[in-house]
Amino acid sequence: MRLKESQILDEGIRAKIIKEILDGGESFRRKSHFLKKHEIYRDKNKKWVIESLQKEGLRSETIAQMSNRASNISIARRIVNKLARNYVTPPGRSVQSGEDAIEAWTDELDFNTKMKKADRYRELFRNTLVQVVPTKDTRESLLTNKDKYRLNVKILPPWSYDVIEDENDRTRPGVVILSEFPEGSAFADSTPQSAGSEGRRTPIIRDGSSISDGIDQLIADSPSDYQSELKYRKFIWWSDNYHFTTDFKGKVLADLSPDDRENPIGLLPFINMSGDQDGQFWAQGGDDISEGSILINKKITDLNYIAYLQGWGQLVISGRNLPKNIEGGPGKAMKFNLEIDDPTPQVDYVSSNPPLGDWLETIKSLLALLLSTNGLSVRNISASLDSTDFPSGVAMLIEQSDVVEFNRDVQMQFQDAEPMIWELIQRWVAAYKATGELVESQESLPEITDANVKVKFNDLRPPISAKETLEEYKLRKDLGLSTMADLIKLDNPDLSIEQVQEKLVEIQEQKKANQEAFIGKAIRKQSSGIEEEPEDSEEEDGEES
Repeated sequence: MRLKESQILDEGIRAKIIKEILDGGESFRRKSHFLKKHEIYRDKNKKWVIESLQKEGLRSETIAQMSNRASNISIARRIVNKLARNYVTPPGRSVQSGEDAIEAWTDELDFNTKMKKADRYRELFRNTLVQVVPTKDTRESLLTNKDKYRLNVKILPPWSYDVIEDENDRTRPGVVILSEFPEGSAFADSTPQSAGSEGRRTPIIRDGSSISDGIDQLIADSPSDYQSELKYRKFIWWSDNYHFTTDFKGKVLADLSPDDRENPIGLLPFINMSGDQDGQFWAQGGDDISEGSILINKKITDLNYIAYLQGWGQLVISGRNLPKNIEGGPGKAMKFNLEIDDPTPQVDYVSSNPPLGDWLETIKSLLALLLSTNGLSVRNISASLDSTDFPSGVAMLIEQSDVVEFNRDVQMQFQDAEPMIWELIQRWVAAYKATGELVESQESLPEITDANVKVKFNDLRPPISAKETLEEYKLRKDLGLSTMADLIKLDNPDLSIEQVQEKLVEIQEQKKANQEAFIGKAIRKQSSGIEEEPEDSEEEDGEES
């Protein structure tokens, strides 16, 4: 269904849209799916390993034993962070004019860190929004007795928003609706059923890592404690021309909305970062990393349980008229009352020999397949893994990546997106500077005059040693490809242009001082008349005589 932007001013239309969000159907399943991925990325593999084992119909006693040995290795996080590495080293940014303003606002907004998160969310979810928005600064508002706002860049996970597609292009957001997802607090301790539109959930065994008490307290506590009553739910609406906040019935909340319900910058303050959209807004796919992480951790859990179950020697006693209950152990003796013609009881401990090596090879093959299908090299996989080095061995398997071509495609997307983000920043700064509502630290920053930022990412090459790095720097200098200032910036990307110049002057002065000290020492040595060779000659003459 296509919707015109102006139709969101109709309260009845808004109520219908909110009902679709709250009914627990497609919206709930989509958000729950993304939240599951996030939990796996945030090292909650164990929870979903146990959930998967429960689906197999194992007894509760078996589940309890396996839960104590469940694996929780951060496979998904390591792979995602390895693939999303465009902002690990801050890129270079240039504009035709006002480069100092871009640099100042990059530091103020912690922009590179935020974009690194956007890169990782894009890789993990295939969907994320970069939002530029001012938020009220409580402290400065109290000090100045006037509402003061601080401009922020936020990276939104895909369960925190719903989208109405642009009426002319379904891949673009026409309206973005921000809302809380308190259903996710129940999801944190349960799993959604696959059938039904009510969004009902069935409980699962907790993984033991939760510190939640289920109570939403006044102090900062577990996110899963948050329980928002429907009457308090808020929905924040944004489009190019409109902005307001409503309750769950679609009624505008006047105290939280502009009087004119207009967007002050005349532009949707979100930039969509997504994977392949295939003609629709929500990009699909990308489940192999999260599901593969669960599968491999489940295989490791199976291995741990097999080793536990079959690793103990089983006491076996055969004979006639044996007692029903026999307890063995180093501090206990077994006593049998034998009658005439009774055979001598046979007591033995029987041990199994489970194929743990073969199981490890299967796990290694699964991990290698997961890496290779995601463009990560498997050439560093060791010949064998054993139980003593398995966690560190898995970490070593996710070592060398060969994703240069893929990253170039993603880099092009970020190179296209950054100028749009900087335009949002420029518009917000202009709007709030005009009213004097920016906080003092941002009010004093240089004004952005050119938002058409050109982004140059660093080469994505395998890590090299410090010695190899220095050899490369020397070669670049000898060939005239880089000046000393270029090399200082390359070695210290966080330094500003002024700091690079100061560092260069410091190095030159230190080099000059060292040269002067060396020359002075040579002159003093020559003037003192110390000569080594005559002493050697005299010693040789003495030996000859």
